[in-house]
Amino acid sequence: MTPARLPDERIAELATAFRDLRWDWTAGAVGELADRLGWSVYMTTGGTVWLDDGLGPASASVDLRDDRAVMVTAGTSAYIDQEAPEQRTWLRDEFARVVSVCTESLGSPTRRAPGELPMVSWAGAETTVAVWRTRVRVNLFVATNDYLEKWDKES
Repeated sequence: MTPARLPDERIAELATAFRDLRWDWTAGAVGELADRLGWSVYMTTGGTVWLDDGLGPASASVDLRDDRAVMVTAGTSAYIDQEAPEQRTWLRDEFARVVSVCTESLGSPTRRAPGELPMVSWAGAETTVAVWRTRVRVNLFVATNDYLEKWDKES
């Protein structure tokens, strides 16, 4: 069974919206951001606001640190069964598809990080848009550059 995924057009819209995103990055503004992106708020737990980006509850999220948003993530695919070889192959292909769509929309990436959990990113002055393949799905995210610097140091 092939996992659900966002269509190319929606990925291109999100990549552009993430690149052009202007908001105050506060926890209190997450509902407004969800409305702008056509998402719905699902629940808040700890430092994360879980949203539905069209792939179901908790398919997107906003990570918070000290009541400030630091990363907005949209799953571009449903979760796979990492024990199924055909689904792992599908996920690698899905990552390539999402990177291709984002490259068409955003231009050449500023960074490519290959490896077991690859990431391709497009850095801006204050934020970075990236495609990241985890072990179980592909994510498209925008994060503050300050947060990503800390993330890189911790990784």
